[in-house]
Amino acid sequence: MKRQSNYTVEISCNIKKIWDIVVNCADTNWRSDLIKTEILSETSFKEYFKNGGETIFTITEKTPYTRYHFNMEN
Repeated sequence: MKRQSNYTVEISCNIKKIWDIVVNCADTNWRSDLIKTEILSETSFKEYFKNGGETIFTITEKTPYTRYHFNMEN
């Protein structure tokens, strides 16, 4: 079964600072639910959760400061 979710968030902060934090897959210290993140390729990465789950992300569109789209599989 395929499910789709769309989220839009507005944050009152410097856009470059937020963008740099959110798209930095190597540093996820701001995510308290993760054990680690593994970079699989230039466009995919895997998150490992404290509860034992895993999610693979495949980035489909990345327009700096504008759009960050990805597919998730877990």
